[in-house]
Amino acid sequence: MNDVIELHVAVHVENDPHGHNTERAMQNLADELRQVRRFAINRRELPSNAGSKGTGLLLPEILVSFGAAGAVLPTLVSAIRDWLLRQPRGTTLRIKRGDVEFELSGQDMDEKMAELIRRLFPRNG
Repeated sequence: MNDVIELHVAVHVENDPHGHNTERAMQNLADELRQVRRFAINRRELPSNAGSKGTGLLLPEILVSFGAAGAVLPTLVSAIRDWLLRQPRGTTLRIKRGDVEFELSGQDMDEKMAELIRRLFPRNG
């Protein structure tokens, strides 16, 4: 049986009062992860109110789903690490799996990625 792992990934860009840079960065990350083709990427959306026109409000995060096979985790970690290292200073990722939440930025990346694996995927760390 191949379990599915779901991660909630939120992007935050400092000094972005209107959220345009955050939205662009989040879309860019989602597009890069979609190119790997091992991940299902979906935007999180609040449902619209009953009787209202239009769609619900998009939340500032994506849902990354993938099979629990061992080879997928290094690919995900590498993709996130590479993406984050290319982002401007002040860009932060918040990754959540169940009740465990972890925050990443571009500083001390190798140590932080190892800690991410230990905390979010304890059987693999």
